[in-house]
Amino acid sequence: MHEHFPNFSTTVSGDVTALPDVDNQISSIQALLGDTQFIGTFNPDPCLGPNEHEIYDQIYTVIVDTKQYPQTMTNHIEIGYFNGKGNVTITIKQP
Repeated sequence: MHEHFPNFSTTVSGDVTALPDVDNQISSIQALLGDTQFIGTFNPDPCLGPNEHEIYDQIYTVIVDTKQYPQTMTNHIEIGYFNGKGNVTITIKQP
């Protein structure tokens, strides 16, 4: 499973870069995918501020051997604090 994260934007200050692509190896005995993304900052202040958030899309492609099967949906993710309130919104949209 290949994950791609286009359209990345953030209000988090510091050395923040776009999310890297992730390749998750999946076997038939593995029940769940691991958590591949993190939102936060490093010490001295690891907590997000009252209006710090990230917004990005998440696109999946299944790869079997060398054959790629792009999925027909995209997750639009908004995560963090918006006007002081913590929120995670995931909207499914067509690519």
